[in-house]
Amino acid sequence: MRRILLIAVTLALLTACASGAEDAQETVADPAPELQVSLPAALDATQTRGTATMEVLVLTTLGELEAAVEGVGVIDFNADAAEIAWSDEFGDVIERKTPDGLFVQLDPPDGSWFQFDSENSTPTSYALAPLTDLASVSDLQNEGTERIDGMYTTRLVGTTRPEDCISGAGFSQEDELEFGDDVICGVSVWIDEEGLIVRVDRTFRATTATGVEARSVRSTTFTDFGSVINVSTPTEVLDAPEGQ
Repeated sequence: MRRILLIAVTLALLTACASGAEDAQETVADPAPELQVSLPAALDATQTRGTATMEVLVLTTLGELEAAVEGVGVIDFNADAAEIAWSDEFGDVIERKTPDGLFVQLDPPDGSWFQFDSENSTPTSYALAPLTDLASVSDLQNEGTERIDGMYTTRLVGTTRPEDCISGAGFSQEDELEFGDDVICGVSVWIDEEGLIVRVDRTFRATTATGVEARSVRSTTFTDFGSVINVSTPTEVLDAPEGQ
């Protein structure tokens, strides 16, 4: 089960994010529409659409260690259900969240499913709830209009609480990291002309108690709002090994 943790164990970003998650983004010169946006209204509108497909990129660094993991999945905002198929240098894993809990499949599509005691038991499970904590973003600022994949959006930036940011930064429990008081947690949200959230980036930067620099970015892009999806609890499930 250590392999599950390795898949995202030391994930984070900095310059890599600019060349990866930011490729499709460009700042728009005039003429650009002046979009009137509100994060609370966008949250309501996005959840009202019910479902979406999503692509996730998690990039992290821990000292000289670097890792990246990519995921493709679906989410039902109102049913507390989501699934992401992750891929990185260690292989493929599927994470699935339903009202019954968190489930992980090794070696898909025929591998065994394991159930975890906590919804946040793996470094990447927070990606299954990508709108979590957006309602409590503070210091919110409007950065203007940007175009993503040819679509006009408005970018809002703000900060989140360190405790929320650290737990979702993508580091494994095996890292046993302790951070000082220099934790920086940023959030960027892109809202389209329909008032829907089409992308969320969460950034984390801090120094560990041993002086090692840790950074991460988790970028989630939403498309196909209202699509038909099916995320159900696996029928044959094993308990995850203790300590995992």
